Amino acid sequence: MAVFSLRSILQREVFTPRGERLLGVSFVWKARRKRKSAILCAAVSSDQSGQVVLVTVKADREHYKLSACWPATELTLVDGKDAVKETAEFHLHLDKVYKWVSSSSGEKTAFVSCLWKINQRYLQDKVKFINISPSILEEVLPWQQGRAVSSQVEEEEDGYQELTAREAADIQYLMEQSELAVSNAKAFTQTLHANLQALDKENLLALLDSERQVGSLVQLLEVGLEEVARIEQSLSHHDSLLRTVQQQMDSIHTRNAWLQRIDRNHGLLDAELSYLVDSLTLSEEHVWVLSEGDLGKERDVKACVAAVRALTNCANTPLTPGQRKLHAVAEQLIKFESLRQIFEQRSSLYINALIVQQDVANTGAAAVDGDRLVLPKLTDFHQQLTQYAPLMDWLRETNPTAFQHLQKVYTDIIGKLYDRQMKDLFDAAKFKVSGVKETKRFGMIPVLQGSMERAPNSSSSSSSAEWRPKRVVEQMLSELSSVLIAEQQFLTIFFALNRGDRGSKHSLSTEYPAVTISNVADQTKLPAGHKKRPCSWIRVSNTAPLVSYGPGSLDCMQELLGCVEPRLSVLLTLCEKTEPLSCLWMLKETDQRLHSTLRNPHASFYCSLLFCTLQLSQQSLQGHTEALCKEIENLRLSKKARMGLLPFVPRLEEFVSEGENVLRGSERRWGLDAAYRQLFTAAFQSLESLSTQSLRTHPLVVLLLNFHRLHGFISRLHLPELESLCEEAREKSALYRQQYVTLNLGQPLGTLTEVCFKLAYSKQELRKVIERHPGREVRKTIETLYKRVSRHLAEDESLLQVVWRAMQDELTEQCRGFEQLIERCYPGARIKLDFTEEELQQYFSSVSFRDRE
Repeated sequence: MAVFSLRSILQREVFTPRGERLLGVSFVWKARRKRKSAILCAAVSSDQSGQVVLVTVKADREHYKLSACWPATELTLVDGKDAVKETAEFHLHLDKVYKWVSSSSGEKTAFVSCLWKINQRYLQDKVKFINISPSILEEVLPWQQGRAVSSQVEEEEDGYQELTAREAADIQYLMEQSELAVSNAKAFTQTLHANLQALDKENLLALLDSERQVGSLVQLLEVGLEEVARIEQSLSHHDSLLRTVQQQMDSIHTRNAWLQRIDRNHGLLDAELSYLVDSLTLSEEHVWVLSEGDLGKERDVKACVAAVRALTNCANTPLTPGQRKLHAVAEQLIKFESLRQIFEQRSSLYINALIVQQDVANTGAAAVDGDRLVLPKLTDFHQQLTQYAPLMDWLRETNPTAFQHLQKVYTDIIGKLYDRQMKDLFDAAKFKVSGVKETKRFGMIPVLQGSMERAPNSSSSSSSAEWRPKRVVEQMLSELSSVLIAEQQFLTIFFALNRGDRGSKHSLSTEYPAVTISNVADQTKLPAGHKKRPCSWIRVSNTAPLVSYGPGSLDCMQELLGCVEPRLSVLLTLCEKTEPLSCLWMLKETDQRLHSTLRNPHASFYCSLLFCTLQLSQQSLQGHTEALCKEIENLRLSKKARMGLLPFVPRLEEFVSEGENVLRGSERRWGLDAAYRQLFTAAFQSLESLSTQSLRTHPLVVLLLNFHRLHGFISRLHLPELESLCEEAREKSALYRQQYVTLNLGQPLGTLTEVCFKLAYSKQELRKVIERHPGREVRKTIETLYKRVSRHLAEDESLLQVVWRAMQDELTEQCRGFEQLIERCYPGARIKLDFTEEELQQYFSSVSFRDRE
């Protein structure tokens, strides 16, 4: 009852909306996963197509919904797992193997039986059933299977089978032919029975008539059998002949296979021998060049390069272990190794001799040629060695020990040569800067030494004066540029330093800032005598884009020319002592040179020296700034001395003017603006305290002179970074000028200030007071005032004019105020001062004009 109810519910909720009729149902779950159950159903479409599907249905909150669906045509095998023992597990082979377990063995049997019937009726017996009890499957004949299954399925479905269209048409025709079909069914049935008997009689007569034809057919079959026997005998004879031919063909085929195998083996052997001969054959010309070639001739050197390449190709030929066991191959490999060792020794000794001879032959030294510092070049020596660069590259790969030995010999010998030349060059440069000859050996500069012998000390000093540090350093950097770049380019080519060695000390590359160099003076200073790389090798800016140079070249250059950096530092220190502000143009000159050569891959060591120069120059700039600040802060003046413009103000103006002259228009300011602010701030603070130290000069005079000078100087610089300081200097200058005018002008018409509006105070008394200040007295007062002001401000003519103009305006304003007061207090009295405003201005102008004359 429960199964029937479930079938009804599934038919109503799931299959009727899909237009399908339910045929079989079974509760199943996957093997070894009993928790997840489902309902396996078989259904057929209700239309004429008769398509059968297998579906799984799952319950969702008392409702059923379709989970998965497979067409029955995909079913290829039904596996019952065991044909003898009853089990509830069965497998269906659809798009994959589905292993299901029914709730009971009986339910499994019913569903498998349903699948069997579906296979017989709808799938044309295409599905294979295995491991299933025969009692489950119907045992019917093949031609009866369809009918039996059809009848049983129909009985299960509805209890009857619907007539086909053809059957319905035939019955309709019979009923139309018989008038009794409807009115008298019994008579219609008798009529049909009579017709059936007549048909059976006709069939029986036809069978009797065909018996004679069967007899003649049997005779024909006997004749045919005799003919078949004769043909079989002939075929047996032909078959024996064919077997003989086949045996012969098999023998021929076997022989051909052996011949083909022999031919293929001969071809492989020939190819193997050709490969070994071609790969392991070194021409006699190459052998002779490697053994006896003259390395001093350019033609033989080129031949040696070609020979070592051929030797390398032969020695590096890929060989199997079996090939290496061949006697001839082993002999060739031994010969190649012997040639390699011989040529390695010859080439190493020859190149070593060339390097040693260069140290003996090159006796030139740095000198002063006219008004230029000259450093000898090794151009010819480099060109001579460059032709052996391919051999050095080959030696690097085959014998790294010999290669490193030659590199060490070169750095030791040529490094000593450069050390002597650089010593002479820097000694000459230091003499040009300071004019002082060292007590040590200085005889490798014949041109300079001869001029000293001919000239007295005074002339040498004057000649030295013509060599300013800027000119010396420019020539030094130019000479170092050509030598260092050429040397690094040669090292990169000759020793192949741009390639590097894995795991060696030359495998690291060095990076440099390419655009901005900031705060280089903050680098950590190493103790004296500590061996270090150029200070500019340290990355000095984290925001600058980086340029990577070839690995190994900087280390080799340091071994060769490491003496340049300390000597350059000494020279820059000497230049700073000679000209304290030389660091300014050094910064600009070095920066321009650096950015013109920074992208040159062979100028990395030269760039490191330029970075060193930049660092030292900026350190010098900061040191000079700090020294000037201390001078400003620690300045002490005598109390009895007359004070005016303080000494550090011209020093400060000189420093700022020199900085702007050198670096104006440059993209980098090198911290100058911050230095300016530091210096001007210190100056402003010191002025306030120093103005009161003198007993002979009024503090206002000191403050006015210095602040006016500083304000004018800062405003002429037009630097946005100093606008706040310029405004502060302007305000202080205006304040002290007003105080000075008020203090020195006083009250030239002092008694007029005593007049006030009183009833007892008569107009006559006012006229008496005015008569005490006639125009000539006022003029005398103005002349006396101008003498005193000019005596105070004689150091600054422009300030004198400004202050005098301010006094004129102040006195004019006082007179104008007196006249307005008299007019307001005594209107209509016609009382006026003895002089007019125009006459007062003429007094001031005539006094200043007479002083200028």
